[in-house]
Amino acid sequence: MLGTCKGIRQAERIKSAHKALQRSPHFRRAPERHFWVSSKSFQVTYATPQRVLGYVDKRGPAPAGMRLISASLAQRIFPLNTLLARTTVGRMKSSGRIWPTPRSSAVGRCTFDTGHQPNQVALRAFSPHAPRPIFLFFAGGLDVCCTGRRIRCEVGQLLLESADDVHVDVGLRGDVLRSLSAGASLPAQPCTMKALELLARKRSQQLRDLVGSLKAAGGHDDANSSKYEAMGRMMAASIFCLCPAGDICTTSRFVTTIAAGCIPVVICDKLQGPFGSRAGSHLLPVPYPYESFWIKYPTADFVNRPAGLLEFLRAMSAAEIAHRQEALAANREQVLLQISGSRRALGFSRMLLTASR
Repeated sequence: MLGTCKGIRQAERIKSAHKALQRSPHFRRAPERHFWVSSKSFQVTYATPQRVLGYVDKRGPAPAGMRLISASLAQRIFPLNTLLARTTVGRMKSSGRIWPTPRSSAVGRCTFDTGHQPNQVALRAFSPHAPRPIFLFFAGGLDVCCTGRRIRCEVGQLLLESADDVHVDVGLRGDVLRSLSAGASLPAQPCTMKALELLARKRSQQLRDLVGSLKAAGGHDDANSSKYEAMGRMMAASIFCLCPAGDICTTSRFVTTIAAGCIPVVICDKLQGPFGSRAGSHLLPVPYPYESFWIKYPTADFVNRPAGLLEFLRAMSAAEIAHRQEALAANREQVLLQISGSRRALGFSRMLLTASR
């Protein structure tokens, strides 16, 4: 993906790494005691027709003589993946991407969740005593696959909330808004369309007029840097941040919420959190304290009646909110690697040492 680096291409770098590991007496003696961190399980990229790495991805046009494909991690790092089959892999999403196939991104003997890189604006904007005028914040797409499909589709119902302190942004990109304003439909985004139609009826507007007002309001264009900064600042100004499942339970939103000091409202029953311990697990000498600050709202309750979540949060006492905020501020360094003096790196090392014995 990066092309050349000091005149050496990706394929050559992978082959060099493969040869280096083959020569290493430490790796040959105990490959299972080695670990590494991977940023992605798959990559959408361009390739020539002769380079068949996986299924054809038809989401966008490709340059002349190329086609858009999706390649698994194992395919992208071949032949290095053959040596790494017995290692431990840290990933942003420990279970990998469910689509196109359940194990298309498997490389090591086991994986663990290292969490995502948080929004850096949110990380810098955090202040334990700053005012938080936004009660509940969410920004993101509504049409996802797999684990969060039904959950995200119901998030659109929160657009009907009339309170000024609830901010829901359904993640409309500039190209989507341009298509809608031109009268085109979005057959591939039924949940987004459903949410917009609900909002248009609530405001007694035509859909085209609603889309026009959204475009005029800004924040929905293709200026990714401005949207990134706006999201970071708004999360740092929010009491609760909704963290619904996406393709799987783990999302970058969860880590950014913690970075912002915003109480995570998790809608995914099986989420453990980065380095989260399960009952009876021997891998973590020091358990991670998510239960002290997050709120796990039952998925079935949310899907059946999204408004019930707002009622639940509104009923929470100021004392309990303050207690969770204090616990979050006290434990951020256990979750985020980017904080100076973070204890997470130490816990990470201890976990790997324990697992390899």
